[in-house]
Amino acid sequence: MGRIRLRSTLICMLAYIVFLCSCQDYSDPNFVANQIYREFVGDAPCVLLLTKDGEVGCSFKDNGLSLPLSHLRTEQEIRDFISHTTEEKRAIIIDRTYFTSAYIPLDEPQKIRHIGAILLRHNVSAPAAFSPAAAYPWQNFSLHPSSGYAWNPSGNGWALKQFSHFPIVLMRDDDADFLIAKLAAHPSQASFPQWSVEFNYQMWATHDASLCLDRHFCLPLGSESVWASFGVLNPSKQVVLGIAGLDASGMFHDRVIGANTAVSGTVAMLAAAHAISQVDSTIINSLDKQLVFAFFQGEAFGYIGSRAFVHDLVNGSCEGASCTAFQQLKLTNIAAILEAKQVGNPGASSSLFVHTERPANRDTANLLKTLMLNAGASGVNLQNASAATPGIPPSSLNAFLLANAGLGGAVITDHDATYSNPYYDSDWDGKDNVDAARVCKAATLIARSMLDLATSTQEHPEVQADCALVTSLLDCLISNASCELFSGRVLPANVRVGEFSHYVGVFQGEGAVPVSSKAAFELLFNWTLQVPSTCTPKEPCPSGQVCYKGNCTSTFYHNAISPAFAYDGTTDKYRIVDSTHPTFTESYWARLNMRVYQKEAPALEVVIFVFGLVETLVAAALLMWLRPKLGFDIVLQPPRPPPQRRQVPQTRPDNRRPEVAQAPVAAPLREDDS
Repeated sequence: MGRIRLRSTLICMLAYIVFLCSCQDYSDPNFVANQIYREFVGDAPCVLLLTKDGEVGCSFKDNGLSLPLSHLRTEQEIRDFISHTTEEKRAIIIDRTYFTSAYIPLDEPQKIRHIGAILLRHNVSAPAAFSPAAAYPWQNFSLHPSSGYAWNPSGNGWALKQFSHFPIVLMRDDDADFLIAKLAAHPSQASFPQWSVEFNYQMWATHDASLCLDRHFCLPLGSESVWASFGVLNPSKQVVLGIAGLDASGMFHDRVIGANTAVSGTVAMLAAAHAISQVDSTIINSLDKQLVFAFFQGEAFGYIGSRAFVHDLVNGSCEGASCTAFQQLKLTNIAAILEAKQVGNPGASSSLFVHTERPANRDTANLLKTLMLNAGASGVNLQNASAATPGIPPSSLNAFLLANAGLGGAVITDHDATYSNPYYDSDWDGKDNVDAARVCKAATLIARSMLDLATSTQEHPEVQADCALVTSLLDCLISNASCELFSGRVLPANVRVGEFSHYVGVFQGEGAVPVSSKAAFELLFNWTLQVPSTCTPKEPCPSGQVCYKGNCTSTFYHNAISPAFAYDGTTDKYRIVDSTHPTFTESYWARLNMRVYQKEAPALEVVIFVFGLVETLVAAALLMWLRPKLGFDIVLQPPRPPPQRRQVPQTRPDNRRPEVAQAPVAAPLREDDS
């Protein structure tokens, strides 16, 4: 009777425990971890790039770096922490404003040896100036590689330095606020429990680009540039070329916007193309010279796109359906090149500046004259840049003039001798750092000047850039990629994308075209489509055009991958074949995230471990004692099978292999642009 009562009691206790457990969702295999940790995904870490010369950026070779966390609120707290002599490494969370060389001397590792990681809170006011680019961006790929000139006085060069074993993360606002609130509730850094952070930022690549490419641990940077012509290219005509860069860079690639660094020039050149498209097609086709526009990706990493474009022009190399058209575009046929670069800084003077190489050759002098003649009517106060500069600023034009110094070229900017943009290639370069009215004036000046350069005799209408279009383009490319202008054209109508990164990423071909390239292609496709010409697979386009959406077009993609790399199909690897070009690659990684938790005092952790061990041993001993009393021995031991007589088979066994059901194979996806 006592055994029955004891068994009933245990069964009731077990049922009660099961009932309590049923109130929790234990189907999640990470249930216990979720009770201990809070995982942060979506923050923007500084990641690892590699070149022929070594590593650039931030790397951590092992997962699971765990550090106690401190919130440094003021300038004085930061200085006190850095001057502290403790050897204990800590992760610090600071306002983004303090992430400058004045407060965090990243260039002096000995001074920050006890900083194990830096977490940045971004929802604060911007500093007066911050640029992680060099003082002379991409000087080694410019016309003046030995110049000591500083175009970018705010530049500290951090974006091209190596910070090994040192995570630096730009946090989302809600994640940063959560951490700060938890730390505020437990301000003492010496007492327990302590809030700690665990990093999983393992970068696979190491050493340099050659080694990581050989090991399949990285890929070259690159994307798709876009170019278009008004009408089919005629190799007997000279070309007036308008160019701009599409991408920007920074320490935190997922937060790269480049509103004035890149987008202002992109929008000015796109608006100029739109203004020209409003001119009657008969006038455009009768111009003495042809009008071509090109938008390059990878310019923020040594002019990857423009160098690839020029390299292919010089060598006559091309791929895909656009090859016939590209071969009609000769470097020697280019009469003038006009580039828009940083034209919208609202804090700059009201003037725009034109930069050229000195002394100016005949084509450049003609280009300058044309720009000055059109400036007044375009509402632009245009000035020649200071003679103190070495020549043209960092820009895509460098790639063309390095290949042919006799070309006429000019760069239009909002700065004179030095950058007026204090946030060049920085995550601070957002929507508030660009003025739509200035960009619109630059677009009008470019459109009128390109038309004038394309003819010496014929009169043409005085075109005007659409300022409403400029405002829309700036909004779409900076803040809202799902805008009305892009919806259903650049992105599917049901996809919602706000702010997006303008970092070039790794090269994946036309299968992965970024939003900025897709936008340039779709807009130019519509604006250069002077006389719609239908096409089908049975009725292809004439030579020099391709079929897209049932129309023949002179708008094309062009691979923006550095000429330094060559792809080997037999090994499925890239290799470096010409190290005079940029050799940037990006490391692979598995998954980037971090998680925070409360760490108990070491003594308490020992007590918890011992208690758990004792509890386990007591439970095991109790079970062994209760088993024979409750009859559990029958339950815990498997039953013996009853004895069976040997059966003699009546037929031969079937030794054939069983048929295996085959999984259905999905048909390959096909895209029919026609």
